[in-house]
Amino acid sequence: KTLKKLILTITFLLILSGCLLNPPWQTNPDLDKQHFKQRVTIDERASNTFVIFSTVNGIQDKQGTHQVVLNDNFVRGFFNKRTRSKTYQIYNVVYYAGAGDNTSRKHFAQANYQTPTGGSEITSTTILQENEDCSALNFYGQCLYNEHVAFQVDEGLLRTVATSEALHLPTDKIWQYALIPESGDSHKDKLLTAEVAGLLERMDQYISIMPTEYHDQ
Repeated sequence: KTLKKLILTITFLLILSGCLLNPPWQTNPDLDKQHFKQRVTIDERASNTFVIFSTVNGIQDKQGTHQVVLNDNFVRGFFNKRTRSKTYQIYNVVYYAGAGDNTSRKHFAQANYQTPTGGSEITSTTILQENEDCSALNFYGQCLYNEHVAFQVDEGLLRTVATSEALHLPTDKIWQYALIPESGDSHKDKLLTAEVAGLLERMDQYISIMPTEYHDQ
């Protein structure tokens, strides 16, 4: 309980002080495609049908001396062994503070992401988790919330993002998007194009050696 309270305090201080900025690792040239490819996790046990690939271990922004992981985002790919179809999603964990009333939750219902033409596209999201911790309400006058939000993206878009040259971006190594809430400010975020490329290449490599016929276990 003491450790949890300490982590909660650190999280509140970081959020209230506005320190959850774009982390410096997002422009680190050492985080190339090979880095992310080697760190892709592969879950074959999730079900008999799907294999889940994820860049969750690619990089995490850890804050403070206790290395608390706050806002996080990564790419997930799903391979259906029966149909050999693939789907992809961007997974986000977002922390924020609120007054503890009914209007405090943001409910990130949509995402707005960059397209290869230089425009943007809006899509609906899936809210996988919504958590609330009001144990520090008496100290800070606010509760701590986090939402686990995912939105699906087309494989063609991701492959274009991975090449990066075709994107009209401030830098050709970053793909940007925003989560749009039902209440409050949007959450702007980004992914290194190398992270997308690493996932795609690892999935392609894995699928290429799988049997073309699937039999239920």
